[in-house]
Amino acid sequence: MIDPQTGAISFSETIQVNSGDSINQVTAFNFGEDQLLRDMGTGWKWLTVKNIVVETNYILATFGFYHDALSQLNLIVSANRFEQDAGWESWSKTDELNTLFRLRQWVLAELGREGTFDWGVIQTSYDPKSGASTIHIQFIT
Repeated sequence: MIDPQTGAISFSETIQVNSGDSINQVTAFNFGEDQLLRDMGTGWKWLTVKNIVVETNYILATFGFYHDALSQLNLIVSANRFEQDAGWESWSKTDELNTLFRLRQWVLAELGREGTFDWGVIQTSYDPKSGASTIHIQFIT
């Protein structure tokens, strides 16, 4: 899904996202469910797309655009669908740390390692403030 040489993200044979892509280019794919665009009023806009199906996984992707150019991408990969109305009652720290472990394993399977590449940086992390684990990609633009 992630090209180790270029950082291009392939969601399918016909959907590929690259560093620097515009919001219009990414939204034109009309993929996943519930595309939500948030304008932060600072030059940053964030597009969240739930349940992008890639092979046997569901992806929750949040694309970060700075002045209409894709600069960052946060991914959560799961074997299960992301429920549209899931609340905190189903959350636990243990489950979230297990998610972090699975995300790290996924990155290792995709790229062999986390860290810096010619095209950017990829890291997995758990944020205790939000209670979420994610794969964070920062593109070099």
